[in-house]
Amino acid sequence: MKKLISPAPIVISGGGIAGLSLALYFAKYGVASIILEKASELKEIGAGLQLSPNATRLLEKIDVLKACLEKAALPTQINLINATNNQKIISLPIAQYAKSNNLSQYLTIHRADLQTVLLDAVRAQNQLIDLRLGNEVIAYTNQQQDGYVIQVKKNTGILYDIPTKLLVCADGVWSNLRPEKAVYSGYTAWRTTFLPQKAKHLGLSNYEISVFMDHSQHSVCYPICQGENYNLIMITKEELATSITVPKSNILTFAQDAQWSRWPIFSSLNINYLNQDGIIFIGDAAHSLLPFAAQGAAMAIEDAAKLAVHLCSSETFATRNNLCTYAKKRTQRIKQVKFRGNLNAYAYHAKGIIAKTRDVTMRFMGSNRLLENLNWLYKYDALKL
Repeated sequence: MKKLISPAPIVISGGGIAGLSLALYFAKYGVASIILEKASELKEIGAGLQLSPNATRLLEKIDVLKACLEKAALPTQINLINATNNQKIISLPIAQYAKSNNLSQYLTIHRADLQTVLLDAVRAQNQLIDLRLGNEVIAYTNQQQDGYVIQVKKNTGILYDIPTKLLVCADGVWSNLRPEKAVYSGYTAWRTTFLPQKAKHLGLSNYEISVFMDHSQHSVCYPICQGENYNLIMITKEELATSITVPKSNILTFAQDAQWSRWPIFSSLNINYLNQDGIIFIGDAAHSLLPFAAQGAAMAIEDAAKLAVHLCSSETFATRNNLCTYAKKRTQRIKQVKFRGNLNAYAYHAKGIIAKTRDVTMRFMGSNRLLENLNWLYKYDALKL
């Protein structure tokens, strides 16, 4: 694609995975951007995340995948386990699937490691990317054909304005510019990490993702830090006020005394990529997915790549029609991912005859067919117009 020079730097609110990825993609096409992040220091919260081929192929296009692989683990399979009896239902050979279909790698990585890689790449692009920490977008004024004036507040209290043709909000589920406020989803995530040898009795491998399914909760274990550590996330459904103690687990007894972090999961009821003034939202600011399809980070990266290639392929850049087309395409994609997440939530938390039917159905379908049913997800190319 021919590199395009935008009339003024694009303003990106938020320096998380979505915001950093977007700035790197804009730089790839010769478009300058300013990242405004209210935190004075970028410290990624949480522990680990999964990045499927639809995301890792996009990281390769901005030359950060190699650095990610130096910090990540490459699981060979995903084990689906009935936590009631600790019986493995089926194993999905995810690495072989990716290789056979000529896809990019499926990796698991610490959130802080991914953010460090993206941040290093952004700082190396300082001629096109202006990263300003301790600067928060607090409001904007719509200048119609002349774009927007962005009001920014420094952590010192100083206020200043930035003119721009486009404002992209990548500042998470609590973005103060998003059309609707987030609400409690009814789920709480409990996160911790542990050394692999601590759970030898479970037969965990440094090269496997294990999903323990139970009607009251489900847990996902996978390697991070090149297999030297394990990430564990437990998702429970409970009232917000009562989700204050770590739930008991018959399978994960080794982790009961671990240092857990508690994260009530808030989400938006609707998908909002574009507001009435032409402000774009991406990542959790647009859709805040629940953690049932392991696609939160992947969709943030897809949002960023799709927006950059969509705008930079148009001579008119950020016209209203152009932005509406982008929002429509991404909304359709997110609806599919949300539907899959809801299906997984139903399966992961099934009980009784429904759980037995789930187990029999998965075994009957077989690993290859189950993975083929995810072709629409993993083979998706966000860079195609």
